[in-house]
Amino acid sequence: MVRYGVDEVDDTDEEGERVMGVRFVNVRELKNKTSAVLLSAQGGQHVIVTFRGKPYALIRKFAEEELEDFILANHPEFQEAVRKSRQENLRGETVDLRTYIRQRDRKSRKVHRTSQQARAARA
Repeated sequence: MVRYGVDEVDDTDEEGERVMGVRFVNVRELKNKTSAVLLSAQGGQHVIVTFRGKPYALIRKFAEEELEDFILANHPEFQEAVRKSRQENLRGETVDLRTYIRQRDRKSRKVHRTSQQARAARA
């Protein structure tokens, strides 16, 4: 079993400036010092939370501008679409952008015509 007993690990550049720090905290310390741990993360330090001596979670700085991208990238439907796209690409089932746009526009016009015809039939 690997134990992470290091409280803090810092990397420095050639001038001795701190580049990024990693701090290890256990669940008890996180509970007792939540604000201090979050301030460390806000300052750019990555915080690894350990549970029973093993890494359990990562706390890192997170900007508000990242929220939408994070939610999208972690949504199951988006992940499935990316997986399918990769498989299609591996099988060579891809088209260039111009072809895709033409196909999309044709499909869009067809849907639009169909909805117009349906409205006309109801009138």
